[in-house]
Amino acid sequence: MWSERYDRQLHDVFAIQDEVSRAIVAILQVRLLGSSQSTLVRPATTDLEAYTLYLKGRQLWNRRSVPDLLRSVDFLEQALARDPNYALAHAGLADSHALLGFYCVRRPVEAFGDAKRAALRARAIEPALAEARPALAYVAMYHDWDWEAAEREFRDAIRLNPGYATAHQWYGNFQSVLGRVEGALASFQRGVALDPLGAIRHAALGWGYYFARQYEQALDQCRRAIEIDPELPVAHHWLAHVREELGDWDTAEVAMRRTVELSARDGASLASLATTMARRGDREQEARALLAELDRLRQTSYVAAYDFAMTHAALGEIDVALDWLEQAYQERTHRMAFLRVDPRIDRLRDQPRFEALLRRMAFP
Repeated sequence: MWSERYDRQLHDVFAIQDEVSRAIVAILQVRLLGSSQSTLVRPATTDLEAYTLYLKGRQLWNRRSVPDLLRSVDFLEQALARDPNYALAHAGLADSHALLGFYCVRRPVEAFGDAKRAALRARAIEPALAEARPALAYVAMYHDWDWEAAEREFRDAIRLNPGYATAHQWYGNFQSVLGRVEGALASFQRGVALDPLGAIRHAALGWGYYFARQYEQALDQCRRAIEIDPELPVAHHWLAHVREELGDWDTAEVAMRRTVELSARDGASLASLATTMARRGDREQEARALLAELDRLRQTSYVAAYDFAMTHAALGEIDVALDWLEQAYQERTHRMAFLRVDPRIDRLRDQPRFEALLRRMAFP
């Protein structure tokens, strides 16, 4: 019905958005409400450099490695230095801090606190901004353990922007940790449908199948994620866990070592490797060496107590594992949100201390 060519200077990029919108409206003969002279597309910022910095920050955020997440914070802060009222950049900064908390790069109170402050700033600037809400829900879910508030923010985000894939993906996370399998998978699948070339969407769907204990389907989604982005750490991470549950220990180890490599040997990936070594049964010595390395690392940087609990549980040290889970609760380690569904701690489930922790988490 319509085609046109637009050759403009880069500094005209915001005007082009409105111009193309008007051309589409004209050809479809849509009757607009209000003045026909009003702007159809309101740019989030008028500063082209801030916009460019925002895009760079978001691209790095999408790559999900720890070094890239730290760089994303830097770019987004630069964007906000140029335009302090750039609501989308505040929302992006909130998302980056939230993931630094999720990947255990920083202490929960610090990472999730910064995420909440940035998200609230974004919402204050632009109250109807859907992109500000998933980070608020993330904090409510993974740090505050306020399940009602988390669900409210997720639903508001989806209502305000039904096409925002991250909102659907993270709402899938929320439903997964609560054991709402059908709803979780539907949300993850909606995220994939909205962003089919996003490797993180397929990895997240694999994650959902993993916690639903549908391991063959999880395996398929993790493979798809790696096909799209071979260097996405989280895809290799969940692939390794799926392989563990299928009893394919050699392949699981390969995938987990790849995760450690892509994650710059950070504490979270080392802890998962330690658990893999402990669970396979013939690598106890290496598992204990990794625990010692993690203990040294914990002296200078954050390593989640929950990660120690997983490895000690795999080694059959039940009381030690439960001690670490108690500490994880005190730290407000985000991984405690997985307490109900995580297969790696199944051997703790018949313990009274574990049942008491479940009650304290007040899952709905």
